[in-house]
Order: sequence, then C-alpha cells, then structure tokens
Amino acid sequence: LLKGRRINLFHYCRFNKVKPKNILLIVIMTLGISVFIAFFVDFAIKYIPQYKETSDLLSKSTNNIFSVICMVLVGPVIEEIIFRGIIFNDLRAHVNVAAAVVIQAVIFGLFHMNLLQGIYAGMIGLAFGVIYVWTKSIFASMTAHITFNILGSGLLDTVFENLQISTPVIMITAAILFIVCTLLLYRSTHSTALKIPE
Repeated sequence: LLKGRRINLFHYCRFNKVKPKNILLIVIMTLGISVFIAFFVDFAIKYIPQYKETSDLLSKSTNNIFSVICMVLVGPVIEEIIFRGIIFNDLRAHVNVAAAVVIQAVIFGLFHMNLLQGIYAGMIGLAFGVIYVWTKSIFASMTAHITFNILGSGLLDTVFENLQISTPVIMITAAILFIVCTLLLYRSTHSTALKIPE
C-alpha cells in the first residue's frame, strides 16, 4: 500500500502515546462491545449455521500457543496498521472523517470473507475507527483490537458460564459501561479529536 511512496509508516499510522486513563476506558468500552457481539453471534448463528464451522476452527486454534499469540497479538497489530493506519488515512485524502471511518469498517468486514464474521467485524471496525480518530493513536485501536480478540478467544464464554447472572442484567451492565466509558473517552479527547492532519 505504501510502495513507491516516501512515507514514514510510524508517522503516517500515528504511533502516538495514549494516556493510561484512556487505555483503561478503551478496554472497558471493548468489554461492552464484546458482550454485545457475543450475544449477537449466539442469536445470528441460528440463521447462519455456516459460521459454526468457522467458530469451531477458531476454538481449536486456542489449543496452540502459537495460534493464540497470532490471534490476540500479531493479527490485531498488523490489521490495525493496515486498516486504521494505512487504509483509513489514504481514504482521508479523498473523503471526510465520518465517511473514511465507515468505508474502512466495511472493507474490514469484507476482509474476513464470512457473512456473520464480516457483519460483526464491520461493527467493531467502526468502533476501532472512532477510537483511532478520537485518540489520534494507532496504539489505542490496537489496544481495543487486542482486548476484543482476547475476550473472543474463549475468555468471555468462560466468564459467562461461571456467572450466575441473567442475560438482561449482563447486557444492561455492558451497555452502561460502554456508554459511560465512550462519553468519558470523548470528553478526554474531543478537543483535538477531529483535527486530522493532511
């Protein structure tokens, strides 16, 4: 994507520091998103049974330490550099911020080449894009992506199985955490959030 262009990847993708407070907010936001996605997948898989094979394959990959490292660390880092770092910033040269966030999310969803996975990947792609814009740092979206993949590797399912809490309570709690942390992150970053350098 950068072939033939004299571009500093670290500058272009914005490898900027993120406040510890914002990292915590992003992790909690991602927890809220992950809970919603988990219930969405459980519901949607009834209508898209083909995803069961993909889900089983992902579950088996957690038995291999190398696969786990790729899933929760290497994959998210590379994907964030490509989609939020390069593709988003390339789009910004031609469209406004909102359009660039939406388009990169759609491309991110299509990249997964699976209907159900593509749908929720598009959803989280929107969230990662917004986080990237608000914080002006690829480290922030990497944090969200890594957190999402860690929770999706089986950790969230294990927690659900051991919690004696009803689904509505879990959903409401996750929604409140997501909304509150999103507002706090916006408040922490909004003064410079939309000032994207050309």
